[in-house]
Amino acid sequence: MSRRTAAGYVVNDVAEKLGDAKNGALAAEVLTALAEATKLDYVALEVMDFAFNVQKSPKVQQEALTWLSQAILEFGFG
Repeated sequence: MSRRTAAGYVVNDVAEKLGDAKNGALAAEVLTALAEATKLDYVALEVMDFAFNVQKSPKVQQEALTWLSQAILEFGFG
């Protein structure tokens, strides 16, 4: 099983926890680790698709955008 396939199984479940007050910071760390193991563009697209097309929770959307901005600062554009 490839890393991208494995990440695909969990990324939506982890992204859903971004809006959780207790687990949001840990979820962001996990998404960053998944992006390091695969590629940021893959994880970012999956998270944004989930947040804006599936979940549609304003809190999850806000935290997904916050995570993405931090990830872009950390990884840079390539």
